[in-house]
Amino acid sequence: MGKLAETIAEREKHSLAIPALEGGHGHHYFCPIHNTQFVFDWESPKAHYCAVCKKKWGDVDRYDWAWVNFVHGANLDYLKANMYLYLATDEKRYADNITSMLLDLSHKYPAYKIHDRERKYTPGTSGKLFSQSLDEAVWAIDAARAFLVASVEMTLQERLQIEKGFLRPCADLLLSSRDKGNWQVWHNGGIIALGGCFEK
Repeated sequence: MGKLAETIAEREKHSLAIPALEGGHGHHYFCPIHNTQFVFDWESPKAHYCAVCKKKWGDVDRYDWAWVNFVHGANLDYLKANMYLYLATDEKRYADNITSMLLDLSHKYPAYKIHDRERKYTPGTSGKLFSQSLDEAVWAIDAARAFLVASVEMTLQERLQIEKGFLRPCADLLLSSRDKGNWQVWHNGGIIALGGCFEK
């Protein structure tokens, strides 16, 4: 439980606001000279540090979009840590943390553009939070679990807002996504996880 509490405490040192910008492709978060992953810095969304160059790279959109990808990843870790601690302790504050983050997401997710890694629309494989429907599905599966756990502490209005703003639009995106390989397995998993959250 100590590690989970550390995850929450570390995340809460920085703004918990969901980015207003869609996430990019995580594989773009690399120095163009040394092919080394940038050092993620919460306070530097527009300039990205390479530990080999000893310099920050800025004015490159795809690096900024990839930075958002890492924020979404950290947010999922935060949601899961709160979910497990709520299950272990029954303390309402952990459910409240999940509710707050998912409510924020539900107000921003509908405005996200469906896009691929080049910021274009590729039918069947584009995402909204991320540039790939694969990443969207993987994220949604755990986010849906966190929602279900925290929903016992939510008001009906909160549950309906999260359903309207995130759960259903994300499910619709994954329903329209198609792949002949393992991506489709993740798409299906995301659809099932999200569908289990809908108000009857």
